[in-house]
Amino acid sequence: LGRETFLAKVVWEEDWPVVNPGVGKLEEFVELPFEPVQNEAPRLQTLKDLGPNKFDLLMLRNPKSEFYSKDNGKIRLNFLPVTLKELDSPAFLGFRQLSYHYEAALEFEFTHLPAEGEAGLVLLQSNEYHMMFRIITGDKQYGDKFILQLAKCVAGEEKLLAEEVISAEQLLTDHLSERFRIRLKMIGYGQRADFMIALGREEHILAKEVDIHEMSTEVAKGFVGNTIGVYASSCGVETDCFIHINDFSIRY
Repeated sequence: LGRETFLAKVVWEEDWPVVNPGVGKLEEFVELPFEPVQNEAPRLQTLKDLGPNKFDLLMLRNPKSEFYSKDNGKIRLNFLPVTLKELDSPAFLGFRQLSYHYEAALEFEFTHLPAEGEAGLVLLQSNEYHMMFRIITGDKQYGDKFILQLAKCVAGEEKLLAEEVISAEQLLTDHLSERFRIRLKMIGYGQRADFMIALGREEHILAKEVDIHEMSTEVAKGFVGNTIGVYASSCGVETDCFIHINDFSIRY
């Protein structure tokens, strides 16, 4: 039966194991000789405690370089040319999704983005099935502005679900160094999710009740489940750009 797993009572008789003595078959319910365990309190996954013993942190495949580091108390994430669609190792730091109900928040800073680059929050099932809540640089028609996008990749085909133009002034935190800050949030509930950005002291919803059922094992196949993470790609171009992650946390 492959990976089928069962619990059963076992006793030893003349050095031989006897399963479910007196019953002779596996039972649907088994009474265990342990004290009941209370439900766990809501859990938190975070990069704030990043260190050599951070065993719940995930990267994709085998990284070819040190693409992240601690930098003055913040996490520096370098842009890599690899994208999420490739069977390669992109600049991605994430955690396994532990529940259908969660709130993932990301805050990062940057001085400039690669011309073709993208960075943001990701719900990832595989290289062919994922959601990207990202910021990119606007082209010449937008002038000194950025574009916030929500995109869904299904069976390797990317579809843009929502986008909004954001002025550089809205994200600017330091005029002297021209440092920009962006705060993104994804709230998941069942097979739907809300996506929002914080501008100043207010949260602004880019897309609400977005259908994310394609990220399920039933549609995307496989058996590893989803991960939620932060991602930065220069989309095929070598660059020295990076982002500083102030906070990346998932609450359940």
